[in-house]
Amino acid sequence: MFSNEEYLELLIPFRGFLMGYREALCSEKFVISRHDVEFDTVRALELAQLEYSVGIKSTYFFQVCSDAYNLASIDNQKILSQIESLGHEVGLHLYMSHITRYDERSFISELRRQTSILESLISSRIEVFSLHRPRAWFLEVRQDYIGTMLNAYGPSFFEYTSEPSQIKYFADSNHSWNYGKPRLLEKFKKYQILTHPDEWYEQPNNLIENYHLTYRAHCERFNATLMSENKKFNELGLINCV
Repeated sequence: MFSNEEYLELLIPFRGFLMGYREALCSEKFVISRHDVEFDTVRALELAQLEYSVGIKSTYFFQVCSDAYNLASIDNQKILSQIESLGHEVGLHLYMSHITRYDERSFISELRRQTSILESLISSRIEVFSLHRPRAWFLEVRQDYIGTMLNAYGPSFFEYTSEPSQIKYFADSNHSWNYGKPRLLEKFKKYQILTHPDEWYEQPNNLIENYHLTYRAHCERFNATLMSENKKFNELGLINCV
């Protein structure tokens, strides 16, 4: 039920084959652990620390156009630095909903722009991106590299078919394993496992409970910001986060 304990039970069997995208590009056998950070950077750090404790290294993809978090805030820049210090890679979670279908020039321009923003916030170069809500027209573009960036949905990492023969893809989107729960399968030597830090907490929870936990965490942090930045709000007291 999406607890930290279950997360480790699922990922530890893959631990011996884990690697990043660049290394996997030239490997006949690999497991890529990937996290798309949609709503909660704090939870991303907590998961990164949990993984570090058992020797798991992942790639954490962050948005720079998100309405859910401000990656340029001082606290979030510290989180990025901490995640990198634990040995994980940081990538770009590219927001593309505003890009016209099949407009390759605009896509590459936006990829460069968002990459530049993210690189200005961390000490290392960004080499890989994943798509936020990928559109079918882009998934049909079977290229490992877009411009100079590795594409997490490139053919070396992802098969765009309902019946993959080489690469098994797992994802926990919307609190559900629609492609099956992660497990080693005799048929496959290559795996990409997508999990969202927002889906995993210390205790098991269902979808509704998960939304409530995510909402409450944001509400409490916003309350804290208002209290530190606004004297009048501080005098009036906390808003009840329910």
